Amino acid sequence: MYSVDELSTPVPQIINTDHWFSRKEYREPFFVAALLAVTVLHTLSLLSRPESTYLLTTLQAVIYEAFVFNFYYTNLQLSLSAAQKALLDAIPHDVCTVIKQLDLDLEYTLFACCSMCFAQYLPNLDSPHDLYLHHCMHKPDPGGSVCDNALVRRIEGSTPVSWKLIKTFPLQNLHSWIAGLCSCPGIEEHLVASWKKSAPGSRYHDIMKALII
Repeated sequence: MYSVDELSTPVPQIINTDHWFSRKEYREPFFVAALLAVTVLHTLSLLSRPESTYLLTTLQAVIYEAFVFNFYYTNLQLSLSAAQKALLDAIPHDVCTVIKQLDLDLEYTLFACCSMCFAQYLPNLDSPHDLYLHHCMHKPDPGGSVCDNALVRRIEGSTPVSWKLIKTFPLQNLHSWIAGLCSCPGIEEHLVASWKKSAPGSRYHDIMKALII
């Protein structure tokens, strides 16, 4: 919430984009492609963390066997080079590490989302062991009854008792999103060009440049 004084005298927001321009460690394209494949399966196909770990371990074994096969095929002595050892050691065993190394870990807030009426609830950070409401408190119809649909389910066998969200709604941090957008190649030129006004009487190619919106 903003006070009247803050709204009447707005303070410019500073968006830090240094993170997007810091020098990244070089990785071979095929190596990046393999890590991206695991990331896509985890984030879009909902591959679990243990299954992602298995996939990463299998990837490491396949690359190692490819090196060994090459030695047998060329009748050379089995001895991995320093670069090959470094490549094998660089393969993470956890998909969260992969996402971090690829700079794909976004700043976001995970909302609980009702699977019935789609109402959303922020986590209660003051209660780390029970972050979310267990049932929806939204009233879909004014004056009607509370939805009361379950938002979480108990994880069987968990000690202490743990709960898992049934439906989630991740919302990216606005400043983080703007920083990423403004760091895209060519975006600065487009922003500058957007301020150039068309001459009166000429044809408008963008509704935002019209005299009346």
